[in-house]
Amino acid sequence: MNILIPLLIFLAVIFFLIWPLQIAAKMIEAKRTGFGSCFLAILASNVLSVIIFAALPQLLFVVVLVDVVITAFVFAGVLGTTFLKAIAITLVYWIFLAALLFAVFFIASILGLALTIPFA
Repeated sequence: MNILIPLLIFLAVIFFLIWPLQIAAKMIEAKRTGFGSCFLAILASNVLSVIIFAALPQLLFVVVLVDVVITAFVFAGVLGTTFLKAIAITLVYWIFLAALLFAVFFIASILGLALTIPFA
């Protein structure tokens, strides 16, 4: 029973990361929109994002711009689309992700749960 709750949380996080990308990729008409392709695209783009942020921690605006470009290159390669479509997929994905995160926090606040995001 102790392993069930962390496993459910892990599965929910995976679902809420991949599902918006699948929707965005289908909206922009990428060639590969399956679970595996989207999982690989998110994994690769997040690894590269962490490396970029570690290399340039004080230049947040530059990091965001570079991250959009690198994420678009990763999405273009993995999802089988053009670079411009991959930029659109990246932006739509981030908008969906922000809306989903807002909805989770809004529902949690209605239910009286205290969810916080720790900032360093």
